[in-house]
Amino acid sequence: PTAEEKAAVEKYFTEHREKKFVVDTYGGRSIKKVQELRNEIERGRTAKHHVGTHKNNKLFVHEKIHEDKGVSILIPKEWHKDFVHGANKVQPENFRQALFTSIKEMRKLPDRMNASALREEVRKDLNEALLEALKKNKEVFPEQLKK
Repeated sequence: PTAEEKAAVEKYFTEHREKKFVVDTYGGRSIKKVQELRNEIERGRTAKHHVGTHKNNKLFVHEKIHEDKGVSILIPKEWHKDFVHGANKVQPENFRQALFTSIKEMRKLPDRMNASALREEVRKDLNEALLEALKKNKEVFPEQLKK
């Protein structure tokens, strides 16, 4: 990551320290509302990312699934680049594998920040948000997450 990316991400999490991550379906009210509020402050700073990726939802849930149905998390736009979509680059055998790959990739994101207390705080909050996303996926896609 560049120094500019690191600074932008650090600023983002400093501004949103109380609620760094929001988890909901992509089209959910809470995620839309928070994204709109954050983007009013600084346009385009917050991105919604499908946890499990929309490509894999189409593959394992239904080929015509609307993107609003997928479970998503708000992250800074700098993190919503190619490296967070690693689950699209592998050939998972099922929804569970795709979700695991997505979560594993996302857990690496704090490493893109400078070593600091904020980075460790972000790591902790991200892990909690990813657990929430896993639970939400179990609610939204129970059949796909059966063992």
